[in-house]
Amino acid sequence: MKKIFLAVSLFFISNFVYAIPSLIIDSNGELTGARDVDVNGNMYDVDFQDGTCASLFGGCDDAGDLALSASDVDAATAALFSSVFVDSLDGNFDSDPSLTMGCETPTLCSIITAGYFLADPFDPDSMDVVFSIGSNSDEEQLDDIIAPYTTDISAGGDINTSAFDVSVFAVWSVATSSSVPEPSILGLMFIGLAGISLRLSKNT
Repeated sequence: MKKIFLAVSLFFISNFVYAIPSLIIDSNGELTGARDVDVNGNMYDVDFQDGTCASLFGGCDDAGDLALSASDVDAATAALFSSVFVDSLDGNFDSDPSLTMGCETPTLCSIITAGYFLADPFDPDSMDVVFSIGSNSDEEQLDDIIAPYTTDISAGGDINTSAFDVSVFAVWSVATSSSVPEPSILGLMFIGLAGISLRLSKNT
């Protein structure tokens, strides 16, 4: 019975480990993106870049320019908070926003995710852009706040994160990784401890 319990534990631990996104960190310890982020059951890659919606997303005026729809943007921002902006051995990306590319202050950074919304389903030119603006802050009352903002890019409603040092775009794309992501250090520790427990159970 003990062996069955440990085997089941290892199964769930390994699935948990490989569900963790792979963080992209440059040589300066700055978080520049992540791979295999789960958004509503679909896997996406994300990169943090400065600019405008139009410059980063091919004009930001067509549904094909954006990987996410309006119904997914808040879930994408929430996924960043739960699985990317976390404090770990890789870096304190939750408590220190300045460790994220495009964010220069250690107190607050706004992460902007864009999604498309057809104001008139029968008119493809009526597309509005819905921004999900997530607040990553070292202050608990300001941390992990998600605020929506809808605008018409063609009418001059774009956002330029290059003009501010407290905001950056999250550029999403459908995940292209075909390899199994590497397990995290914490996950390896879990598996190691489970293996030791299994070994000890055999000796008792």
